[in-house]
Amino acid sequence: MRCLSLSRRLLSATTGPSVEPAAASAQVVTKTVRKCSAFSRFKRFAAGAVFASAVGMYVLSFQLQGLLDEVRAAVHDVAIRQQVLESKVANISTEQNSQKSVE
Repeated sequence: MRCLSLSRRLLSATTGPSVEPAAASAQVVTKTVRKCSAFSRFKRFAAGAVFASAVGMYVLSFQLQGLLDEVRAAVHDVAIRQQVLESKVANISTEQNSQKSVE
């Protein structure tokens, strides 16, 4: 409650005296509208599009780098498994050849 009364006092201090509706309608604010050429608008649009594209490409390249690291790790794991399987097959084939020569 104390904060609410403090904020009301601050608000009344910053806004000043209240303005009556008749006085408010007497004050007319005129705005000046700046006209831009079509070329100026196109330049700003093109600059924004180039900037957005550059940011997008950076994000995509960052994600692509992470994806490539994962693929490299998976390929390395598969190569190790293949090497283990080839060594097992080589051991089995040498055992079969040694058994045939004994018989």
